[in-house]
Amino acid sequence: MEDVLSLATAEASTAIGAEDERSRFVPVQLLAELTEKAKQPSPSPLPDRLPWHSIKQLPELFQPRGLNGTDEKHVQDLKRGLEVSKELEPVLVAWIGPDAYLIDGHHRMLAYQLARWGEPVPVAPFTGTVDEAVLAAGEANSRAKLPMSTRERMNYGWRLVLMGKLYTKVMIVQAAGVSDRQVALMRRAAKDLGSDAFSYREWWQAQQTARGISTEPFTDDEEQARLDALANDWADRLAKTFSTKLSQNPEVAAMALSHYFGRNLKQLVRHLSEHVGFDEDEGEDDIPDF
Repeated sequence: MEDVLSLATAEASTAIGAEDERSRFVPVQLLAELTEKAKQPSPSPLPDRLPWHSIKQLPELFQPRGLNGTDEKHVQDLKRGLEVSKELEPVLVAWIGPDAYLIDGHHRMLAYQLARWGEPVPVAPFTGTVDEAVLAAGEANSRAKLPMSTRERMNYGWRLVLMGKLYTKVMIVQAAGVSDRQVALMRRAAKDLGSDAFSYREWWQAQQTARGISTEPFTDDEEQARLDALANDWADRLAKTFSTKLSQNPEVAAMALSHYFGRNLKQLVRHLSEHVGFDEDEGEDDIPDF
């Protein structure tokens, strides 16, 4: 009985410690401040153009890519676009009280800044609540012409998990573009790490640490979620290095893989056969038998 009581006391203490850390988590603090500020009146009617320097930015809350998620080449491309089109697509802003906060369009805003843009920039209003604006930022980046990398999506999902019960699994899946299995894995890691979870801004670091302290083996779904994330990350790296060269030149890609894998090439072919779709008139006999 004493062991049971001790375990329950320890779990309760861990939960309290995690809630204390969550209350000090910067995104949670910012969300609380803006929720209170939202009680103040906003302009009416809402303007469709604003000076770029008047639009407030809180990347800790509304930038899913993280503080270091800027793609410099994309910014330069946008900056050059300003020289041609004279303005970019409207940035998404949320009116919170008297101020406009940037929800989507961080690269465009940086391009305006670097171009020393002197005219008001076009804006589109977001009309939801503050906590909905956080999700909208992720959804907008998932659909953007410059989509988030796997690493950025995972880190954003991890950030939403750390913000507590405010966001359901379905909300996180839609906003971050990660699988429900991945969210379950993140929630398990947050539980295993307790208050220490807030020390990790990178999901992969939190995952590795949690896996080292957990006393329970991964379930099949959790292991598959880990492998899916790793595969997507490698796919992102291939795309960044080769662009479309591999997909447009399968013969050369096959030769390159042959050189790379060497004696392990047969194992690769076996695993690839699991991901190849066949026409109805094809069957397993068409797959080379190694």
